[in-house]
Parts: sequence; C-alpha cells; structure tokens
Amino acid sequence: GIVRIEVEQADRVLRASSAIRLKVRETLLAHVSDSTLEGGDFDFSALTDPDRMGFGVYLLFATLQEILIQQLS
Repeated sequence: GIVRIEVEQADRVLRASSAIRLKVRETLLAHVSDSTLEGGDFDFSALTDPDRMGFGVYLLFATLQEILIQQLS
C-alpha cells in the first residue's frame, strides 16, 4: 500500500522510528551485535521466532527512515 507522510510530519516520523528501533534493539535484540544487526550478515532462517520478529520490526523502521530521508533530500 501507500503511506503518505506530509513533509511537516517527517521529522516526527523519523524521531518516532528511531525511538522504536532503539527500544527493539535494547529489548528484543540485545544479544545481537551492532555490526551484525546493521550489516545483516547472518542466516535469517537460523534465527528464533522472537529474533525474526524483532529483526523484522527493526528492519521495517530502518527502511522507513531511509525512504523518508531519501525523499526529503
């Protein structure tokens, strides 16, 4: 689907996305190293269900942030 975010709201969405990613990082993915998490150098299918869910949420909000930043540039 399409999600429309007004330019005036972009900063709020970016900050909220960062907050969610940080919370997921410190709760669901605390045992995963930063380099592994940011680089994605792991076997996704070997993860436990909770880890897959945490990584999915983390990736969703990271992607949202990247798209917003690209569109604002």
